[in-house]
Amino acid sequence: MQLTPILDKLSQIFSSQQSIAFGRLQDGLSQAEIAERERDLNLTFPTVVFELFGWKNGMGVSDDLTIAQSLLFPDGIFESLDGCIETYKIYTHAGDWNLKYFPILSAGGGDYLLMNCDPDDVLFGYLYLYSVPVHGKELYVRYKSLSELFQGVLECFQANAYWFDDGALQEDFDIADPILAKYEIPEE
Repeated sequence: MQLTPILDKLSQIFSSQQSIAFGRLQDGLSQAEIAERERDLNLTFPTVVFELFGWKNGMGVSDDLTIAQSLLFPDGIFESLDGCIETYKIYTHAGDWNLKYFPILSAGGGDYLLMNCDPDDVLFGYLYLYSVPVHGKELYVRYKSLSELFQGVLECFQANAYWFDDGALQEDFDIADPILAKYEIPEE
Protein backbone atom coordinates (compact mmCIF):
# COMPACT_ATOMS: atom_id res chain seq x y z
CA MET A 1 0.00 0.00 0.00
CA GLN A 2 1.51 3.30 -1.09
CA LEU A 3 1.46 6.16 1.38
CA THR A 4 1.36 9.14 -1.00
CA PRO A 5 -2.29 8.75 -2.15
CA ILE A 6 -3.37 8.48 1.50
CA LEU A 7 -1.38 11.60 2.40
CA ASP A 8 -2.97 13.48 -0.50
CA LYS A 9 -6.47 12.66 0.79
CA LEU A 10 -5.50 13.58 4.34
CA SER A 11 -4.07 16.90 3.11
CA GLN A 12 -7.49 17.82 1.74
CA ILE A 13 -9.17 16.90 5.03
CA PHE A 14 -6.60 18.69 7.20
CA SER A 15 -6.88 21.80 5.04
CA SER A 16 -10.69 21.86 4.81
CA GLN A 17 -11.02 21.36 8.58
CA GLN A 18 -8.39 24.04 9.25
CA SER A 19 -6.03 21.93 11.31
CA ILE A 20 -3.59 24.20 13.14
CA ALA A 21 -0.91 21.49 13.02
CA PHE A 22 -1.28 21.00 9.26
CA GLY A 23 -0.86 24.73 8.70
CA ARG A 24 2.46 24.57 10.57
CA LEU A 25 3.97 21.72 8.55
CA GLN A 26 7.06 22.63 6.56
CA ASP A 27 7.55 21.89 2.87
CA GLY A 28 8.76 18.39 2.09
CA LEU A 29 12.40 17.43 1.67
CA SER A 30 13.96 16.13 -1.52
CA GLN A 31 14.78 12.44 -1.80
CA ALA A 32 18.48 13.39 -1.76
CA GLU A 33 18.10 15.35 1.49
CA ILE A 34 16.36 12.42 3.17
CA ALA A 35 18.93 9.94 1.83
CA GLU A 36 21.78 12.11 3.16
CA ARG A 37 20.34 12.05 6.66
CA GLU A 38 19.70 8.32 6.38
CA ARG A 39 23.37 7.74 5.48
CA ASP A 40 24.56 9.97 8.32
CA LEU A 41 22.60 7.81 10.79
CA ASN A 42 23.70 4.53 9.20
CA LEU A 43 20.04 3.44 8.97
CA THR A 44 17.90 2.04 6.19
CA PHE A 45 14.60 3.89 5.97
CA PRO A 46 11.66 2.03 4.42
CA THR A 47 10.31 3.75 1.29
CA VAL A 48 7.37 5.19 3.25
CA VAL A 49 9.76 7.40 5.26
CA PHE A 50 10.86 9.01 1.99
CA GLU A 51 7.20 9.45 1.02
CA LEU A 52 6.28 10.99 4.39
CA PHE A 53 9.13 13.49 4.65
CA GLY A 54 8.93 14.20 0.93
CA TRP A 55 5.27 15.18 1.43
CA LYS A 56 5.91 17.44 4.41
CA ASN A 57 8.87 17.91 6.74
CA GLY A 58 6.87 18.00 9.93
CA MET A 59 6.56 20.96 12.26
CA GLY A 60 9.40 23.06 13.48
CA VAL A 61 9.80 23.67 17.19
CA SER A 62 6.78 25.51 18.60
CA ASP A 63 6.13 26.49 22.18
CA ASP A 64 2.82 28.23 21.51
CA LEU A 65 0.66 25.18 20.69
CA THR A 66 -1.13 22.79 23.01
CA ILE A 67 -0.75 19.07 22.38
CA ALA A 68 -4.30 18.98 20.91
CA GLN A 69 -3.37 21.77 18.49
CA SER A 70 -0.15 19.95 17.51
CA LEU A 71 -1.81 16.62 16.73
CA LEU A 72 -2.77 15.62 13.20
CA PHE A 73 -4.38 12.52 14.74
CA PRO A 74 -4.02 10.66 18.08
CA ASP A 75 -0.34 9.88 18.68
CA GLY A 76 0.33 11.98 15.59
CA ILE A 77 2.53 14.97 16.27
CA PHE A 78 4.63 15.13 13.12
CA GLU A 79 8.04 16.60 13.89
CA SER A 80 10.62 17.61 11.30
CA LEU A 81 13.13 14.99 10.17
CA ASP A 82 15.90 16.91 11.94
CA GLY A 83 13.76 16.97 15.11
CA CYS A 84 13.25 13.20 14.82
CA ILE A 85 17.00 12.74 14.36
CA GLU A 86 17.71 14.79 17.48
CA THR A 87 15.21 12.68 19.47
CA TYR A 88 16.78 9.51 18.03
CA LYS A 89 20.25 10.58 19.16
CA ILE A 90 19.07 11.48 22.67
CA TYR A 91 17.18 8.22 23.30
CA THR A 92 19.70 5.87 21.65
CA HIS A 93 22.61 7.54 23.44
CA ALA A 94 20.78 7.08 26.75
CA GLY A 95 20.26 3.41 25.89
CA ASP A 96 16.46 3.70 25.87
CA TRP A 97 16.13 2.44 22.26
CA ASN A 98 18.03 -0.01 20.10
CA LEU A 99 19.75 1.79 17.22
CA LYS A 100 17.37 0.19 14.70
CA TYR A 101 14.33 2.11 16.02
CA PHE A 102 13.70 5.57 14.58
CA PRO A 103 11.00 7.96 15.90
CA ILE A 104 8.46 8.80 13.22
CA LEU A 105 5.69 10.44 15.26
CA SER A 106 5.25 11.76 18.78
CA ALA A 107 2.20 11.68 21.00
CA GLY A 108 3.57 14.42 23.21
CA GLY A 109 4.85 13.92 26.73
CA GLY A 110 7.66 11.55 25.72
CA ASP A 111 5.58 8.93 23.88
CA TYR A 112 6.73 7.99 20.37
CA LEU A 113 5.89 5.74 17.46
CA LEU A 114 9.18 4.15 16.41
CA MET A 115 9.92 2.48 13.09
CA ASN A 116 12.10 -0.60 12.77
CA CYS A 117 14.81 0.41 10.28
CA ASP A 118 16.74 -2.88 10.22
CA PRO A 119 16.28 -4.36 6.72
CA ASP A 120 17.50 -7.77 7.98
CA ASP A 121 14.73 -7.96 10.58
CA VAL A 122 11.47 -9.68 9.55
CA LEU A 123 9.68 -6.77 11.25
CA PHE A 124 11.41 -4.13 9.09
CA GLY A 125 9.09 -1.13 8.73
CA TYR A 126 6.85 -2.09 11.65
CA LEU A 127 5.83 0.65 14.09
CA TYR A 128 6.25 0.33 17.85
CA LEU A 129 4.82 2.39 20.68
CA TYR A 130 7.32 3.71 23.21
CA SER A 131 5.42 4.93 26.26
CA VAL A 132 7.18 4.77 29.62
CA PRO A 133 3.99 5.50 31.63
CA VAL A 134 2.07 2.69 29.86
CA HIS A 135 4.69 0.04 29.00
CA GLY A 136 7.86 1.13 30.78
CA LYS A 137 10.80 1.02 28.38
CA GLU A 138 9.45 -2.10 26.65
CA LEU A 139 8.33 -1.48 23.07
CA TYR A 140 4.89 -2.56 21.99
CA VAL A 141 4.45 -3.45 18.30
CA ARG A 142 1.54 -1.41 16.98
CA TYR A 143 1.31 -1.42 13.14
CA LYS A 144 2.80 -3.43 10.29
CA SER A 145 3.53 -0.26 8.34
CA LEU A 146 3.19 3.49 8.27
CA SER A 147 0.77 3.09 5.36
CA GLU A 148 -1.56 0.95 7.48
CA LEU A 149 -1.49 3.52 10.27
CA PHE A 150 -2.32 6.36 7.90
CA GLN A 151 -5.04 4.32 6.14
CA GLY A 152 -6.72 3.83 9.53
CA VAL A 153 -6.39 7.56 10.24
CA LEU A 154 -7.94 8.41 6.87
CA GLU A 155 -10.88 6.08 7.53
CA CYS A 156 -11.37 7.66 10.97
CA PHE A 157 -11.61 11.12 9.43
CA GLN A 158 -13.97 9.86 6.71
CA ALA A 159 -16.23 8.28 9.36
CA ASN A 160 -16.18 11.46 11.51
CA ALA A 161 -14.34 9.65 14.29
CA TYR A 162 -11.65 12.34 14.07
CA TRP A 163 -12.20 16.02 13.30
CA PHE A 164 -10.80 19.43 14.11
CA ASP A 165 -12.68 21.93 16.26
CA ASP A 166 -11.15 25.41 16.20
CA GLY A 167 -8.07 23.76 14.68
CA ALA A 168 -7.58 21.27 17.54
CA LEU A 169 -8.03 17.51 17.15
CA GLN A 170 -11.17 15.87 18.55
CA GLU A 171 -11.98 12.15 18.67
CA ASP A 172 -15.00 9.90 19.07
CA PHE A 173 -13.53 6.69 20.50
CA ASP A 174 -16.70 4.67 19.87
CA ILE A 175 -16.32 5.23 16.13
CA ALA A 176 -12.50 5.24 15.97
CA ASP A 177 -11.69 2.11 17.96
CA PRO A 178 -13.31 -0.46 15.63
CA ILE A 179 -11.76 1.22 12.58
CA LEU A 180 -8.28 1.23 14.08
CA ALA A 181 -8.66 -2.39 15.26
CA LYS A 182 -8.53 -3.42 11.58
CA TYR A 183 -5.00 -2.04 11.31
CA GLU A 184 -3.44 -2.32 14.77
CA ILE A 185 -1.55 -5.40 15.86
CA PRO A 186 -3.37 -6.62 18.99
CA GLU A 187 -1.50 -6.71 22.28
CA GLU A 188 -0.62 -10.21 23.41
